[in-house]
Amino acid sequence: MKFFKSAAALLTAALLVMPAVTARAAKVTINKVIYSCNTSNHRASVQGCGDDYTIKKVEIPDEILYKGENYKVTSIASNAFNGCTELTSVIMGNYIETVGSNAFADTGVKTVKFSERLQIIGNAAFYNTELTSVTLPESLEIIRANAFKANHKLKTVTFGRNITEIGDYAFWWCEALTGANLPNSLKTLGVEAFKDCESLKSISLSSSLTAIPQSAFENCPVENIVIPASVKTIGEAAFCNHHTPSLTIPGTVTTIGKFAFTLGTNHTLVLGEGITTIGEAAFEECTSLTSVTLPRSAGNVGPRTFTRCYGLRSVTLAPTLTTIPASMFNLSGLTSITIPEGVQTIGTDAFNGCYYITTATFPSSLRTIQARAFSYCDDLATINFAEGLTTIGEEAFGSYEELDLTLPSTVTSIGAKAFYGAINIRSVKALGAVPASMGTNVFSTTTYDEAPLTVPENSVEAYRSAAEWSRFRSINDGTLSIMDAALGQPDAHDAYFDLNGRKVTNPTPGRIYIKTTSGTSSLIRK
Repeated sequence: MKFFKSAAALLTAALLVMPAVTARAAKVTINKVIYSCNTSNHRASVQGCGDDYTIKKVEIPDEILYKGENYKVTSIASNAFNGCTELTSVIMGNYIETVGSNAFADTGVKTVKFSERLQIIGNAAFYNTELTSVTLPESLEIIRANAFKANHKLKTVTFGRNITEIGDYAFWWCEALTGANLPNSLKTLGVEAFKDCESLKSISLSSSLTAIPQSAFENCPVENIVIPASVKTIGEAAFCNHHTPSLTIPGTVTTIGKFAFTLGTNHTLVLGEGITTIGEAAFEECTSLTSVTLPRSAGNVGPRTFTRCYGLRSVTLAPTLTTIPASMFNLSGLTSITIPEGVQTIGTDAFNGCYYITTATFPSSLRTIQARAFSYCDDLATINFAEGLTTIGEEAFGSYEELDLTLPSTVTSIGAKAFYGAINIRSVKALGAVPASMGTNVFSTTTYDEAPLTVPENSVEAYRSAAEWSRFRSINDGTLSIMDAALGQPDAHDAYFDLNGRKVTNPTPGRIYIKTTSGTSSLIRK
């Protein structure tokens, strides 16, 4: 008995160490095409044409005969016909299920008849061919990355109704392609899938997509974009340079990536309630856009959102915003702006170059106006600061209009040349008992010389002693204007007074004085 047990154990051990029996793959050439036959499952795979690059037409049969047995041809191997530049026509047998990577890349293929059982087209399978039209079978489920990339003559593609995935760059640089009606079965669209399809004017997006990825339709002159309610994310540069006149982004979308719609031609833009994040330069240089209302939910907005939207005349900002980001409306066509309560910071260059803004109104929540925020706003005639503002950045304001400027008592810092570009300031009223620290040349020389500065009672000496503030020729405490002071002086008839209200016997030529005549007064330059 022990002998038999030992023998059985030895037999088992021997079986464990014996090499596994593998199916033998045999190769056979039929009509210049090489096939690999799997003797285990009686399936065959197309391997290509060997070194014969002169083949012009490939017609793959349903089955081939090898040693008296039939083998179903179910696949085309990777690199099978790669580089066969003379190849122009491909007819696939009815059992082909997969086309491998680079199978027909860099060939002269002009026409393809696909198998009705085809499920997968591999990576770069038809990269850089001569195809002009493609009809994909209903059986197809997956188009891998680069599958039809750089097919420069491809004008039309008919998609089957069961495609679930189109890979990265799948139709990139198919510049003759005019339309893409994506089936509702499509769940995944790859990055740059249709990028640089320069003739692509018509698209229909799948109702199963949850994301439109980075640069999916970048540089495609799409004339009508309908974002399905299934979409939650629109990626970076997804529709950059589109030609849609009217665009609605539903509230089911929560995130719009940077540059998503840059260079668009839409005249109207509707942003649905529910959008929380709008990325950098998302609508930059949408020059035809005339008005925008940001939904209440859009509390996170990136810089340069509407930069160079020259036609933009009005905007309603979201009440959830705490920051107007840098260059948000730089060089836009806005005519007025009301910053909503809740905003604490207006970023660098936020409204720089908005030449047509006439009125700017600020909330009590505002603490900081950063550098050049309103620089080159040439038509700005009214600036309404609220108490609470602490910091005004360098070169913050510019205007050619006449301004009466009031600085809140809370302002503690004013940057260099903050109002240097506002060349027609008529008067300045500083409400702070303690002078705010100032950089150099905060105001223009004309403002220092001609605009009276009014400060709180008992603060005149503090301002006269403070750097930069002391450059104002006229500083008074607001209880009596300089003009009134001059008129109250003895011998006021035909007399001259400096801008501090002191009588001058011998006025210096070239300087500004108050001249009183017959009970009236006026500013003159001697």
